[in-house]
This record gives sequence, C-alpha cells and structure tokens, in this order.
Amino acid sequence: DFILGISSNTQDITGQLTFHPDSNKPKITEIKKAITRFVGKNFQIVPEFSAKKIKGTPMYKLARKGKETKKIEQEINIYEIELLDYDFPKFKIRVLCSKGTYVRTLGVDIAKSLNTYAAMSELNRTKFGNLSLKDSVTLSKLKNLDNHKKMQYVKRIEEILINVPKVKIKSSEVKKFQNGSQVESQNIKKIGKYLVFHEDNFLGLGEIDETYWIKPLKVLSNRRKK
Repeated sequence: DFILGISSNTQDITGQLTFHPDSNKPKITEIKKAITRFVGKNFQIVPEFSAKKIKGTPMYKLARKGKETKKIEQEINIYEIELLDYDFPKFKIRVLCSKGTYVRTLGVDIAKSLNTYAAMSELNRTKFGNLSLKDSVTLSKLKNLDNHKKMQYVKRIEEILINVPKVKIKSSEVKKFQNGSQVESQNIKKIGKYLVFHEDNFLGLGEIDETYWIKPLKVLSNRRKK
C-alpha cells in the first residue's frame, strides 16, 4: 500500500515525512498505464535505509549517522504487477518480483513517473519461493495443536530450498563434513551451493568449488540430547 503526495527519507511512513499538497493527482487510468512500464528487467537504486552492506556496514546505519553513500544500482525483474485498489491518495498493488527488489522503491518510482511523490504505508509478503501465506499458521494457533497436528506444518528443507540442488556424500565422509572438513563430491562437476545429504539425511549446506570438493558452509549439529 502507498500514499501519494508525501515523501519519506526511508521511502515508507516510518521515516521523516514531507507533505506535497500541490503534487499531481493521477487518474486511475494513468496509474494502470504507468505500472505496466515497470514489468520486466529494470535497474533499481538501493534505498539508503536498507540492510545492504558497504564494507561490512549496513547502509541504514550509515544513513542514520547522516553519512552519504554512493548510489548502488542493481538489476531486478518485475514478473507481474497489478493495481488492486485506488482511492486517492492511497493505492494498492500486487507485485511478483525477483529477489533483491525493494517494493517501497518501486512504489516511489511509479509515483515519480506520474510526477508526484509516494511513501509505502504497508507491505505484506504473501509468497516466498514455494511458500505461501495461505499455507501458514499463526503462533497462537500452533500452540493449541497437539504434536501430530503440528507436524502437518513442518516442511523438509528440500521442500523450502527448491532452487538449491542436492548432493549426496558417502558414509565415510559424513563425520568429516560435520566436523567442517572438505569432502569429495560424487560425480558433481558444477560449482555452486548444494544441499548436502547422506542417503535421506540432511547434513547441511555446502559449496562445490573449482576442485569439485564440497566445502561445508552451514552444518547441522549432530549432537543428541541425553
């Protein structure tokens, strides 16, 4: 959700707001036409108040100290965008986008294309990968379920990280991997991150480099409670 006619240093209503009463009041047809221009691959400037790091420091920390930072531009992809509601000064859009897209910046850029200003008032993430909000459960409801019913909401790691390929290691390599040592991959000749398994047991996240050995990145604890 966005509010037209106001601007914010954080691009949302939690920041320092500036009101622009004489700014343009676009028609619904103008907004519908404007948002279509943002579909596809575009370059977006990362907002100053963001978690993106510059030399190890999040940009929002630098912004809070009043330090200027170099503009960072990154490529994004807007797969779908739809105007759900418009009642000036408020408008609501639904967006299907790539990782790294700042939706508040998208709303501000849409407003700029209409010769006005905007600040985001609300953001709801309804889907992430193959995880959907409609399949989720509230913590209060979960607390009242027995263990059997709770399990229906538990997903295996490979169901969540569907875009990360799997690799299996030998029994003799399991202890080495769990102790943080590199292990040999089995017939994998492509570098990148992998979900590491022994048979059907998930061990952690690893990375295969140019040597085609698996370097542990995140390892599940193999300790068992006594």
